Amino acid sequence: MKLPDSELIIPEFLLRVMVANGIGCLDVVSITLAVIEFCPEDGKMHVRNKVIAK
Repeated sequence: MKLPDSELIIPEFLLRVMVANGIGCLDVVSITLAVIEFCPEDGKMHVRNKVIAK
């Protein structure tokens, strides 16, 4: 399932915030693993964190 480009705003925003806060590279990489899933029950998009523990 390919999501519209507009759905990528959330992880990109979080990535920019983390970079602005000077968080290390591992944290920047981990946030890109966030997955946005569509929930048919409520018709909304949800961000599910897939970050692997460091």
